[in-house]
Amino acid sequence: VKVAQGLETAEDANLNTDMDEYTVDDVTPDSLLRMSLDAASALKKGLKDEAIRTFSKCLELCEGKLGDNVPQTLDVVNNLADAYRDSEEWEISRRLYERCYEHFVGRLGEDNSRTLSHLNNLGYIALMEEEPDKAVKLLSAVREKYERYLGPGASKTQQVTSNLASALLDSGDWEAARMLLSE
Repeated sequence: VKVAQGLETAEDANLNTDMDEYTVDDVTPDSLLRMSLDAASALKKGLKDEAIRTFSKCLELCEGKLGDNVPQTLDVVNNLADAYRDSEEWEISRRLYERCYEHFVGRLGEDNSRTLSHLNNLGYIALMEEEPDKAVKLLSAVREKYERYLGPGASKTQQVTSNLASALLDSGDWEAARMLLSE
């Protein structure tokens, strides 16, 4: 377990460590929520390995109890992807974000905010995987839609603009990055 702010174990962070006792047969919505909250707490406290372990167990139980493509399960998939992203395990994070993105494109369409959020995550992962041209393509699409639907000053638009500028810099297009940041 990685340590943050003087914490050494899940017990130090007051996390539920008996989650391995849960099976698909006896898990309840409350226990799934508690498990997910414990994992999020671990991630926030820098206990990335514990967060991954807890989100993974929660995902296993959600898939078994609720199914693969229900919103609650996909929320756990997204949170697990975030934990892997924070641990700089880009490939695993990308695959999980892709799962969410593909589901939401099919269910909610390409312009839905949840879909765009996952596309933004995929653009960020492409940037971290040193694929700046792919990142520019993905992030440009997200930025264009965020600007249209949310406006240029919205926090989501600002976040994707920053990621896009980084991708442009990494791709060597300094002028486009400068123009983007000066808007």
